This record gives sequence, C-alpha cells and structure tokens, in this order.
Amino acid sequence: MSTTTPASAAPFMPQAEPAQSVSVSLNSDSLHVVIGTGQVGLAVTARLAELGFRVRAVSRHRPAGLRDTVGWSGADVLDADASLEAVKGAAVIYQCLNAPYTKLPAMFPPLQHTVLRAAAQTGAPLGTLENVYRYGPTDGQPIPQSMPPPPAPAPPTSI
Repeated sequence: MSTTTPASAAPFMPQAEPAQSVSVSLNSDSLHVVIGTGQVGLAVTARLAELGFRVRAVSRHRPAGLRDTVGWSGADVLDADASLEAVKGAAVIYQCLNAPYTKLPAMFPPLQHTVLRAAAQTGAPLGTLENVYRYGPTDGQPIPQSMPPPPAPAPPTSI
C-alpha cells in the first residue's frame, strides 16, 4: 500500500549553509510581514510602519496595540497552509513569535518549522528573533555567533 503525504505536511529540513548577507531591494511598496504580535513583534511592526513600509502582522488574534497603519492577518502559524497564505507577497518576513516558556520544548520546533517552510516557499528573506536561554549567564559578555552552546545538563537522578 502506498501513501502520499500532502506537501503542507511533508517534513522540511532547511539545508545548513554558512551565514551570508542578503541584498533585497526595498521601497515603500515592499510588504514586510511580521509573524507574532507580542512585545517584540509589535515593536517591529511599529518601527517598520514609522519607516514608511507596508506592514502586515500575523497572529491568531488581532492585538489591541496594533497600529491603524499596519495590516493584520489572522492565522495559526502551526497550520502550514495558513502560514503560507499569511506571508504571501512578502518582501521580507520577520519571525517574532514564541511559545509560553513552559511549553517551549514542545511548541517551538513546530512553530519554527512552519515559518521556515513558508519563507522557503515564498523566497522572502527571513529574520528571526531567538532566545539565548541555553547559553546561561555570561556575566555581561557578548555571545558571538561562533560560541558553541554549553553541554545539556544531566537529568536528575532522583526527584
């Protein structure tokens, strides 16, 4: 018996490539899509709007603090088809979403997966907001891109 996986559900594994700069020609007609409307997402949309760009915010629920000059698309980013539709026409995509801290290990990888897939399918450059929890305290020192993460802590031996 043969089964076919729909394209929207097929695994997507981006190819590891060295970091590189991307040159994008932008003007006031360029659409900037910001996925996530928390503190950072709202700040990014506000700044892009101040700079005169067309901006679309994407979230499950329309946020109260969204500027009138910013468009909004209601989408659950865990839905690959909805994600792709939400970023349609984007010149640049900004991934500013996150998961609740206690659900981060379970929710964040699928969220990243659908955003990466949508960006790859549209060809738009993707800027991402990430956290650095894994690095732990650095006593105020910068975390360079070349710094490897510390080893994962050993699981507890007793509860």
